[in-house]
Amino acid sequence: MKGAEDYNYSFFAYYPYDGCFTLVSPNASDVAGAPKFKFTMPQNGDNIDAELDHTETPDAMMSVLYNKTRQEGNLQFQFSHLLTALGFEVNNFSEYQLIIHSIKLGGSFYKEIEINLTGDQVVYTFPDSRYTGKYTIFDGTGLPGGGYILNAPDANKGETVTSSPSPIGPILDGTARNEFIMLISGTGTSFGDNIKVYLDYTFNGIRVPDKELSRPGTFTPQPGKKYTAQLNFVGNAFVINFVVDNSGEWGNGAAADGDTGNDDIVFE
Repeated sequence: MKGAEDYNYSFFAYYPYDGCFTLVSPNASDVAGAPKFKFTMPQNGDNIDAELDHTETPDAMMSVLYNKTRQEGNLQFQFSHLLTALGFEVNNFSEYQLIIHSIKLGGSFYKEIEINLTGDQVVYTFPDSRYTGKYTIFDGTGLPGGGYILNAPDANKGETVTSSPSPIGPILDGTARNEFIMLISGTGTSFGDNIKVYLDYTFNGIRVPDKELSRPGTFTPQPGKKYTAQLNFVGNAFVINFVVDNSGEWGNGAAADGDTGNDDIVFE
């Protein structure tokens, strides 16, 4: 008969502890069995004009260790990001000035991830629930010229393109914050249904307030990776291209954000 030192144990951990994870099963503390969880995005919206705030989204992470034994000693959790990070940049390859007034991302986004730990590997599924609205990626209100100005590349200086910050972000105190938004990547449809980029811009003195761009069909984002959506203005039209940012790696580790006081994991 096996002693306790010969038993196999499985462990799970998730972040954040409060607010977005719920236990689906088992539904009582005295019921045995591996758990099933549900992660829920905090945003709510029921129409495309609803304003969505990406700063409400937590950087949700999870780690699972299967079949550990007492002899193996301390547990070493390796956390994985559940969401996909998406940033935007604008590049002007044209012969005229381009002014970006606003960039928004809208549609019906995935609301939930179901996480099943009952097998020998984690299984993620995506319910039909959605939230609808628009995230404001960039808003140039208050900037000189009413937006971010990208002059035509200067051939005399060897320029072939002029570019916005990457990633471009909302305006705070007169400057743009460089931020990524986090979304559920889901399956197949990428982030949800009818996801589009909404642009308000001026090109060669002509204002275009309602340009819509759809994602390329070849773009299939993966959870735990960072991407940059390049809005490339070529000739007289935008071409959207998604590229993996920083080899897909998210910045983390001790003091990565300059704060050495928030890097320890506390289990509750």
